[in-house]
Amino acid sequence: MLAAIAVGSLHLPGLSAAGELLLETDRFNHGTAGQSTRKISLTYRADAVIVLLSVPVYRRPGVGSGFASLSEAAQDGERCYSLRFAGASRPERAAGLDRVGAIREVAVEKGAVLSEAAYFGVLTSSPEETLEEGQRSLAKSANKWNEYTAIEGQSQSGLTRSAVAHFQLPAAGAPNLRVIAEARANFQTTRPAWRENQWPSRKAEAPPTFLYALMRAIRSQERTSEQWYVYSDRSYRLRLEKEPDRQQGKRFAELGLASRPDRVLEVRGRTREERSGRQTTFRLWIEDSPESSLPLRIEFQPRSYLRLSFEVDPQAATTPLEEEL
Repeated sequence: MLAAIAVGSLHLPGLSAAGELLLETDRFNHGTAGQSTRKISLTYRADAVIVLLSVPVYRRPGVGSGFASLSEAAQDGERCYSLRFAGASRPERAAGLDRVGAIREVAVEKGAVLSEAAYFGVLTSSPEETLEEGQRSLAKSANKWNEYTAIEGQSQSGLTRSAVAHFQLPAAGAPNLRVIAEARANFQTTRPAWRENQWPSRKAEAPPTFLYALMRAIRSQERTSEQWYVYSDRSYRLRLEKEPDRQQGKRFAELGLASRPDRVLEVRGRTREERSGRQTTFRLWIEDSPESSLPLRIEFQPRSYLRLSFEVDPQAATTPLEEEL
């Protein structure tokens, strides 16, 4: 769940030198030449479990892959973070289902206060809520078209705005390399209308974005922490609780993914949408080290019948989306 770095400012939409309308995240791609940049990245193997009445009934390893990266650079009292997460199914391992999702965030701090941020993401639209609806989607996996939703957002002092676009692409039977390009085109040719929100209580800072809030919570020295963030036009609360997990730590150390078993923490997370109260839970495993801010394993349940995990696997095939956002 966790994008190109730069130091620069976010302003109202404008044109590039070539006349192309820029995404807000593109504005951070300038002015970094010669900067000292730290970047870490990991590849993940995605596994799936079908759940019936909270009981796992079927497991399928290697149904997809994922990629996460975190870059940061500092210059003239500013620190810029670039965060990416991308995931894609392997239709040949996922009963023909073609699902992709990717998000990129860029955030700038001045004096440890978030001054501005932007994000851009795209995912396959998958409305299935029940096991029966999921089974019908499997039956329709040979459809000629896939539907996608793309989002662009911006955060400044006490203000957020976002725009959403929907589009279709022919089903390719494999991760579609045109997804990112098509998502960008929807904002660069006929930009959707912005939806703006004011946050009067946050005038001194830019409202945090999701991956940035998650990074700050993971890096916090507190065992329990809470962060506020905004995604699209809704506000959320993110709560994390950390505790040592020596058993998983031993396993990760044996796999060469952690330096010491006693440094591995299980992180139990919960997001709550403030307006509706709807909650989502997830779990992460991280190594408690300044050099390792990305999860070793991610578990969440996007549907009542489906549990997904992303575990670091250096041999996992990278997604075609990670460097295109």
